[in-house]
Amino acid sequence: MKHVLRKGQVAALIVLLFAGGVYAQDKKDETSPPAPVKEEITVTGTRFERPIDLTPQSISVLPSEEIHTRPMWNVQSLLEDVPGVSFSRTGAVDGQVVIRGFSSGDSRQVLFIDGDRFRGRVSLEYSFLDPNEIDRLEIIRGPAAALYGADAMNGVVNAITHRATGDPLQKGFSLRPRLYALGVSSTNRLGAARLELEGVGNGFDMLIGGNYRTAGNYDSPRGEIPNSDFTIRSLNARIGYSPTATRRFEVIGKLANVETGRANAPGAPLVITRNDPLKEQSLRLAYTESQVSSWIQDVEASLYVRDMNTIIRSRTATAANGNVEFRDTWVIGPTVSGGKLLARSVLGKSLLSYGIDLYNENVPPFEDEVRVVNKAGAPVSFSPRADRIRAVVQTDAGAFGHYDWDPSTQLTVSLGGRYDAVRTNIDSKPALDESPQLSAAFARSLTANDHALTGSAGVIFRPVSALHFVGNISTAFRTPTTFDKSGSGVVGALNTLPNADLKPESSK
Repeated sequence: MKHVLRKGQVAALIVLLFAGGVYAQDKKDETSPPAPVKEEITVTGTRFERPIDLTPQSISVLPSEEIHTRPMWNVQSLLEDVPGVSFSRTGAVDGQVVIRGFSSGDSRQVLFIDGDRFRGRVSLEYSFLDPNEIDRLEIIRGPAAALYGADAMNGVVNAITHRATGDPLQKGFSLRPRLYALGVSSTNRLGAARLELEGVGNGFDMLIGGNYRTAGNYDSPRGEIPNSDFTIRSLNARIGYSPTATRRFEVIGKLANVETGRANAPGAPLVITRNDPLKEQSLRLAYTESQVSSWIQDVEASLYVRDMNTIIRSRTATAANGNVEFRDTWVIGPTVSGGKLLARSVLGKSLLSYGIDLYNENVPPFEDEVRVVNKAGAPVSFSPRADRIRAVVQTDAGAFGHYDWDPSTQLTVSLGGRYDAVRTNIDSKPALDESPQLSAAFARSLTANDHALTGSAGVIFRPVSALHFVGNISTAFRTPTTFDKSGSGVVGALNTLPNADLKPESSK
């Protein structure tokens, strides 16, 4: 059961807490009727905003109105209701998004945040996103590498975060704090809140937000699920400056701390694994300008850097002799950086979008420390903290062009192409306990240079406003990830091994 609270009704929250999921959001005017729903939905499916009816890709949009009336556990559960998308849960807030049968853990779909690529933890990347900081989610189903580059073989998720509302060019800077969201859920005793400080005026727009989510173990028909609790804290700031109505500079910063259990099989008390904690820090600089010249309508540029670190602590008590293994793993990084320079030109009844992207992922070796004790707690063995895999760096540079032609209100034709060059460098320093066979394989393939040319073509025929015929063909590719090349670990019941000789995949 869910209740919606408006400003001035927060006091009633105490009474409603026991009724189930509760959600509260600040409103500017309680007495005014609901704003009419806009029939024209714009998306960034061509890297710039364009009406969804003029975009040949299969795109779904979750606007803020839908996001803020659903449970606030995680972003993956929001995506689960989108056609062709499902959610495979692997922990309290962790889990993988499955688009058309392929999981985000397979690196065949990509996550973008405010138009910039996010990668580095394929099984945990959505854990850093708080539903209360997102204004819109766009989901492309199908190959999209001609616009979004390597790994966009099966889909793209673009999360667009909040920014301050109002006219930044108004005279006088006004500042106001507000309780943006507050809610609870009886499913796992979830509590979530977001506080914001918003300022607009004198050319500036500023939004600083603090998010907090915490939950106990999940309840299920079979009882409580141990080690499924989580606590997440994050602080983000989005500050813009507009010297004119057509130009805007922006800086976005974020700090996040995620502490969560992993309720995977066989689970507690035999195996207990926790992220303790998982941390993110990021900084992004951006610039946008419209009406640049007679032949350039829009320009968008950005540079960003994002760093992640984790301590994974596990306790395993599955040995037949009663021994218990304690393993601490330090996953340092990766540090990802990149940026883009995009432009759009209006050519009569046509639009030409073009630009370049750069993405770099620097993955230091993760480090393990392993202690084994017997039933009495006496030490059996000890393996000190040391590198377990090789360091690896991967850089992807791409250039694309996308052409949209609207000869009439009934017809839209789209063509696109992109070229990507991906370079992967594996450290020559061997990891601890590396086998001679693996060392020999790395010696043959310390450097890989992969290239790909992808394309797309689409057509939309609209005989009447309520009937659209859409056709789209695309090619895509996937470069082996840094983990594919040098990582190893346990995925379910399978041991994964690195393969420095892996070659790119392609699809149509």
